[in-house]
Amino acid sequence: MKDNFDARHVASGCFQQYAAQAIDKMLSSQRDQSFESMLALGKGVFEQFITEFIGKLSDGFKSGKPGVWKFLTTSLGDYNLSNVPPNM
Repeated sequence: MKDNFDARHVASGCFQQYAAQAIDKMLSSQRDQSFESMLALGKGVFEQFITEFIGKLSDGFKSGKPGVWKFLTTSLGDYNLSNVPPNM
């Protein structure tokens, strides 16, 4: 990761922007639409989010997108392992 790059800050900004966008789209859509239509709205916003999220994060990594992928898989793996119940 590059010096002075705050991945949490970048991620937080993207999450806030696209969560608000998804909620706005769903609230402004027709109330009698099918679940599939609402799912399509969410899918479009999610695809935009992932594209921008990875792009912004890759700017902060010396190795670009491969560095982002390693960071995400390591972070999620560590998070998952730390939250496994003791009996599992």
